[in-house]
Amino acid sequence: MKRTISTLIILIQCVTLLAQVHMKKIEITGDDIFMLPELGIVLSGENNTVKIANLLPSETRPEEYREIKLDQDDTILMVNKKRVKSASEIKNIYDSLDPESEVKMGIQRDGQMLMIAFKKMDLQKQDGKRVMIIQDKTPSDDMGDNEQVVLKGAENLIILAGEGLVLEENNNILTVFDVLPHAHTILGDTKIEPGCQLLSINDNTVNNKMDFDALYSKIKIGEQVTLLFKNKDKTTRVSFIKPEIKDNIIINK
Repeated sequence: MKRTISTLIILIQCVTLLAQVHMKKIEITGDDIFMLPELGIVLSGENNTVKIANLLPSETRPEEYREIKLDQDDTILMVNKKRVKSASEIKNIYDSLDPESEVKMGIQRDGQMLMIAFKKMDLQKQDGKRVMIIQDKTPSDDMGDNEQVVLKGAENLIILAGEGLVLEENNNILTVFDVLPHAHTILGDTKIEPGCQLLSINDNTVNNKMDFDALYSKIKIGEQVTLLFKNKDKTTRVSFIKPEIKDNIIINK
């Protein structure tokens, strides 16, 4: 019997004086998983109980959510006066709320019942923070092809899920935001890394997301793609066959 492993790769970029990127990879067994971007917590449901499976540092949250106190061992019992027994129930309640609506959560900690409250994030206003979740569900004894990418509040990012690249546009320049773990299976052993600038696609100059979309969409699955990158004073060409998109990509704006 195959066991499903859900892997969440959470990339959070906060605007700080050092422009630091906080990255964390989390592996959780089970299918009942949901992330609350306001609090930087991953909830996992099992045996009619919802617990915090992972808690990111409070400094990675938007400033208005940093004072909310949470603990790695907290159990979520209620959301907006409704008893919850799964992470999917919390997701359904959360998704039904409008931005800026209040979310109240009843939490059990060390045998005590605590209450926290916060407003649902309006992702349109979160220009200084990006939250990206890549959820990869694969059977542990077989190669899987069902990958789900959930991208929130990152309209200037380009997700090439099949290729394993995440690009970012800033001031009419496209750079590599991240290289995903499976990229080498498509791109080979290249020297592409975050910060590299994308100069061209099949010898056609590309400056921004609009250029990229126009050029890349014309390339058919199975055709060769050559990307030219620049890293400091060196340029690197990466050639590969455009893969079939088997991934389920959801973009929430």
